[in-house]
Amino acid sequence: MLTPTIRKLAIIVTVTFFSTSFWLLAKGNCQERTYSDAEIDIYIKQLKDSKWQVRSQAAYELGKIIQERGTTSKITVELINALKAEREENEVVRLRATFALIEIGLPVVPDLIAELDEREEVRASVIFALRQIGTPAIPDLTEALYNDNRLVHTNAARAIGEIAEDLQNNVDELSRKQLQQAIIKLEGASSVINFRQKPRQGIDPAQLGFKAEDITNIRQSLNALKDNKTNRNLRILFRVVFWIVAIPVLILWFRPDLGLRLTRTVVRLRQKQDIINSTLAQVQHYLNQTGATTNRERKYGLRITSISGKLNSYTPLLVMLATEQPVDRDVTELVQYSARLTRNSQHRAGILLYEEQPDALFRIKMAEVRMRDYFSVIPIPLAAVKQASLENTTSTGLLTDYAERYLPGADLFGDSHAIGDTFSFFGRVELLHSLEENLRRNQGIGLFGLRKSGKTSILLQLSFSMRQHPIVRIDLQAYGGKLRYGGELFQQILQQLAKLAGEKTEKYTSSPFTEERPAAELTAEFVRQVTQLAKLLEKQYQLPILCFLDEVERLIPLSADAPERAREFNAVFGALRALSQEKQVLSLLVADVHPDCNRINQWSQAGVTTNPVFSFFKEVFVSSFFPEETNKMLSSIGQLMGVAFDEETLNAIHCESGGHPFIARQLASLLWKKVATENKGRIEWSVARRYVDKLFTYSGILKDYFGQNIWADLEKRQFAAAMSILRVLSCNQINSQGVTHEALLAKLINGFTESECLDALLWLEAVGLLVRRELEVGDDYQMNVLLLSRWLKMQMKAEEVRQWQIS
Repeated sequence: MLTPTIRKLAIIVTVTFFSTSFWLLAKGNCQERTYSDAEIDIYIKQLKDSKWQVRSQAAYELGKIIQERGTTSKITVELINALKAEREENEVVRLRATFALIEIGLPVVPDLIAELDEREEVRASVIFALRQIGTPAIPDLTEALYNDNRLVHTNAARAIGEIAEDLQNNVDELSRKQLQQAIIKLEGASSVINFRQKPRQGIDPAQLGFKAEDITNIRQSLNALKDNKTNRNLRILFRVVFWIVAIPVLILWFRPDLGLRLTRTVVRLRQKQDIINSTLAQVQHYLNQTGATTNRERKYGLRITSISGKLNSYTPLLVMLATEQPVDRDVTELVQYSARLTRNSQHRAGILLYEEQPDALFRIKMAEVRMRDYFSVIPIPLAAVKQASLENTTSTGLLTDYAERYLPGADLFGDSHAIGDTFSFFGRVELLHSLEENLRRNQGIGLFGLRKSGKTSILLQLSFSMRQHPIVRIDLQAYGGKLRYGGELFQQILQQLAKLAGEKTEKYTSSPFTEERPAAELTAEFVRQVTQLAKLLEKQYQLPILCFLDEVERLIPLSADAPERAREFNAVFGALRALSQEKQVLSLLVADVHPDCNRINQWSQAGVTTNPVFSFFKEVFVSSFFPEETNKMLSSIGQLMGVAFDEETLNAIHCESGGHPFIARQLASLLWKKVATENKGRIEWSVARRYVDKLFTYSGILKDYFGQNIWADLEKRQFAAAMSILRVLSCNQINSQGVTHEALLAKLINGFTESECLDALLWLEAVGLLVRRELEVGDDYQMNVLLLSRWLKMQMKAEEVRQWQIS
């Protein structure tokens, strides 16, 4: 039972706690004070003030000083004196002095023990302080058990008993080391009590007595702590015995051909196998969608026994899953096991599915087996397979694309498709990391650059690297020219999210999302359903949802468009912006050639509100490759094809292409066809130069690219200032000399304002068509893509060239 004094002390503790809490809330975010020695002397003096409120505040401030600076013997002595001097009616002062002493901790224990023979209210405060200090105080209290003063050794036992009781109540929170120390110290105290309780000659037994309840508390708590320690040890022993028995059994259970994987822990193997089984089931479902017949093969793969198209001649075809980053050993294993399936085939192939980007040794080994063993490894990212399995119409197309890319005879340079697998993606590492970080923070991104500069490839790489997020990727080309497209676009976004969440698609694609209704009437319901799906998706993925919209220029309202089309744009992107900024469940990335969607504030249509995504996106331009990036891309692809370039050829390709990856690859493709086959895979500049110098007589692809993808785009947009700048630079670039800023403006000033020229220069530089050199006096500009300069001159007659030359 608690004594009246202890109950009163508990009430005061509670009142003081809540009063202090409300005072701290009222105080706000005030910075901590730094106390001077003079202030400390003042507070010590105030401990003897006639007003109890002053004494109470002084004790409180001294407690804060101890927290900040530590204590001194002078502060300790004065707090002890304050503790003893207070009468019973001034419990608040004594309580605050007690808390200040608790802050001192172990050093104050001997001083507190010395006061155990004081009056009852002082002893109660001392014991409360010792109890709060806890286990560290037990050794000093154990020494106090020898004290001949009955009040001292009796109350020391009482304090030990209360500490022991606290330890018992909180035993599960103690570490093994803390538990062991508590047991040792309580055993020491118990031994002293047992010794002191024995009758001894010349000593009155009444002077040695301890209260039965204190002795019981110590012994019961000690036994409870020992029982807890025993239980912990038994649990550890059980785990050790379990694993000693389980590991050999599991090793014997698995087949011998799985020895390559037995270095990992058993638990991880079992968890890993569950993931593998689930993934292989998804892959098998995907292959069935393509019309393939498959069987499970070994622990990590499938066997395709029949399939339509070019791959059928390679059946039976092994499909292997790399559960970690693919390395050269995975290629070796794929080749060796495939050899057992198709012993008589001259050309063999295998599919390797991966989640992490393959390392450099994998690429080297893949090239080696392609040349030496006539074995074609077809690497496919699992992210692409999972996405294709959600869209039945793309399954066969995806497998065909990868087969044509990696089977014998494929021109890996001339692949003009967006790069979906990380294996064939080069450069842009820092850009990808920056985009990932911004998207995780709900930052809207506008990705801008020339056509075929790699924007779509970057979206595919983000889909791979950020696959822990739910991703919606939509090509907006299908919505170009439609007056009302919001309902259909909303429905497509909801369909993709519902499939990712595993919910029935019909629930999220039914009415009211129809083409007949304007998007403005659908935005509230769309936002509600996306928010609802986000809660379901959060169980499987990390938020935010990532929404990638490619070719956003298809939706931008033109001046000739009806007002309804501008309102449709505002409703769609207003809803997406609300999900990003207000709900914070979605990050939006749009891709385009020009940053118009982010820079047009007011539409030309009368009565239509301003653009909801004006200045919303962080503009990111896809620039050209650096020379080392171009060289690495061409050398790595060439290695797979058995092609090697000399340094002069690589440098020439970079200069002519300006580091534009599509142009560089098409140049390499032409040289592979014209030079490599006749020179045993070696491409040297002495032979390659004739084709590069007369490129447009050999490559219709590049000729059309400059005409259709660059120049036609500028004409369609009526970007006359940019077109004129390119003409001036093409007609005036001599050797390494560029055109100065002043000379360029002087040539164009009659046809354009200075602002129009600057806007064009900034865009041309951002997309990598020209390069600015900052000189000591002013700047000059040069064509970055030399082939574009040559193409432009081809379009002009001699008098036109002279017209654009600077005299």
